Amino acid sequence: MARPHRIWVVDDDPEVRSLLATYLNDQGYAVRTLADGAQLKARLEGHLGGERPDLLVLDLMLPEI
Repeated sequence: MARPHRIWVVDDDPEVRSLLATYLNDQGYAVRTLADGAQLKARLEGHLGGERPDLLVLDLMLPEI
């Protein structure tokens, strides 16, 4: 069986992150949520480990980006 596509949701609003994560998980995606630009940058640079996403859902008004 193929692995689910990985989606990262980056938003400083916890309610928006939770809503999107729940919906995308229910659709069969592997979802990781991040709260700010610093977390995203650290994750992409590999400081926090893990794999890169197939899709990034990014809040365009996100602080620290």
